[in-house]
Formats: sequence, C-alpha cells, structure tokens
Amino acid sequence: LNERTYAGAQERSTRVKSLITEMRMDLMSLRSRLDDEVRELGITGDQAEAILTSFYRSLDSQHSGEASPPKRQRRAQDDLDDDEEMASAQAGSTDVASDS
Repeated sequence: LNERTYAGAQERSTRVKSLITEMRMDLMSLRSRLDDEVRELGITGDQAEAILTSFYRSLDSQHSGEASPPKRQRRAQDDLDDDEEMASAQAGSTDVASDS
C-alpha cells in the first residue's frame, strides 16, 4: 500500500512540475509579447508605470481599497533571472518528458 501511495504521489508530482514549467514558459512568452506590443506603441517604461498607477488608483476609488497595489518596477536582474528560468524550464521539461 505504501509503495502504491508513493508511486501515485510521484506521478502527481511529475505532472504538477510539468504544468508549472508550462505555465512559467507561457508567462514569460506573454511578458515578452507584451513588451513587444508596448514598444511598438511607443510607450516608455515611465509612461506605462503612470498608466498602471492611474488605473489602480481609479479601481481603488471605485472599490474602496479592493484593488491590487501597483507592481514594483522590474530590475535588470529580474530579466536575467527570467532568462535563466526559461532555460532551466526548457531543460526541465525535457527531463520530465523523458521520465514519463
């Protein structure tokens, strides 16, 4: 019974890791596409931050504090971390696929 439970938990763990990897890659792809779109529109980082701040403040006034606060500004290191995550995620996804 313990071996079957362990094997089932391992299988679920592998599936969850695969889904997490896929979601991270989707998120990074969406971020990249959004960055491209914003650049094509000619919106600078400062302008984008002002637009978001204005939006969140309007939500805040409409919903009495229920709106999420503006996100912190990203640093260059975050971009490097994302690149490293994508590389490790791609390597990990091939490992997960080979384990199945």
